[in-house]
Amino acid sequence: MNYLLAVVAVLASSLGTAGGLPAHCSGCSFAGRDLHGAGLANVEYAGVNLSHANLRDADLRGARLAGVDLYAADLRGADFAKAKLAGVDLHQAQLSGAIFTGATLAGVNLRDVFNGLRDIDARGLLHKCAGCDARGAVIAGFDLSGVSIEGGDFREARAQRVRFSGAELEGVDFAQADLRDADLRYAKLCWRNTDDPRVQCIDLRGADVRGADFRGALLCQNDRRPRNCMPVDAAKLREGSRSSLAGAILP
Repeated sequence: MNYLLAVVAVLASSLGTAGGLPAHCSGCSFAGRDLHGAGLANVEYAGVNLSHANLRDADLRGARLAGVDLYAADLRGADFAKAKLAGVDLHQAQLSGAIFTGATLAGVNLRDVFNGLRDIDARGLLHKCAGCDARGAVIAGFDLSGVSIEGGDFREARAQRVRFSGAELEGVDFAQADLRDADLRYAKLCWRNTDDPRVQCIDLRGADVRGADFRGALLCQNDRRPRNCMPVDAAKLREGSRSSLAGAILP
């Protein structure tokens, strides 16, 4: 009898969460559902539609989300600690107070999500966000020191006075962005490989960098672990970023 109960318990844990939703799902739709406070820790969802859902204060710790649609979802206070998000759509989602401690994001749509966020919220979201799409992001005045947004799309971002000091920004596209008075000191902005002497840097074509501070910016050897980083000079930074960097404070 005890054995049967144990089997039932194992099956139940594999089929559903504490809130009655499946723990594993591909292509399911919970669009517009009221899932306030739902227990979704460690779920594995692929291609699931949660657009416009109320997931306020939901527990998504350790969740694995691939291609999940969270467009315009209410995620205020939701806990994504140690979750893995790949190809997730967070466009227009409400993220105030959401927790992303230890989470990793790759190819996530972050358009129109920064309005109303505190610095701590934004830093958590961008702590490790590779190839994320934040085109047109309004991040003026944010303290994003130490974030890792390698390969991100921040074209046309409104980023006046933003602090990116010590951040990992290799491969980020800031074309046409407003980076006036931004703090990029000691940020990793340029890279090269051992077999390729060319230096590449963040894309600053057409960006307004008047007053932006690039002192201490770093050039890293990307094909070595641990990476070897060294200060980059103004000439290499101009060439690699494809910008004259007019009006900026240079190394």
